[in-house]
Amino acid sequence: MLILKPNLKEGASPPPNRRTGFEISIGGVPAQKMMDTKPTQTVFCPYCEKPAELVHGKEIYPHAGLPQNGMYWLCRPCQAWAGTHKNSSRHAPKASLANAALRKARQKAHAAFDQLWSENLMQRTEAYAWLATEMGVHEKRCHIGFFDLDQCLKVARVSMEMFEELTADHHVHDQKRTIHLSGNSNSRGMSCRVI
Repeated sequence: MLILKPNLKEGASPPPNRRTGFEISIGGVPAQKMMDTKPTQTVFCPYCEKPAELVHGKEIYPHAGLPQNGMYWLCRPCQAWAGTHKNSSRHAPKASLANAALRKARQKAHAAFDQLWSENLMQRTEAYAWLATEMGVHEKRCHIGFFDLDQCLKVARVSMEMFEELTADHHVHDQKRTIHLSGNSNSRGMSCRVI
């Protein structure tokens, strides 16, 4: 919930760096604390190589309603952005800035990769170790949010191939188990069939 409340003593004027005499809070947290836009680092756009600007989520997703989650690094000319870690006083980016094509590629890469562990075909840590090997990167650096377009396309491709391989293995295993069960029919002649 957005709350506006006067933050001025009677007759006082707002400080020079404030446009209004209102203190804004979001969910009870003063917005100035939540939206401190004084970065302690510089993040550069990978497309134009100019510094990105630190903005609140409402600039990226204006129709999302409150609360827009956190801060983003934005390059307006390139329409590239990346979210920041919530509790980072330095507003550390969660990923490299991405334009529309790269954001879409990252979503597809995650969708293909995440099913390996979300479908219990691999443990999550095992899946990331496998992906790091496939991508030729150190496991601690294996983060789709820092991959470029070509890397994301490769993630999606190798992840789908692994998914098909693992689900085919499970299907073969299930068939063998079903065949084994059908060989153990009871005295009434009941058996399972391979589907």
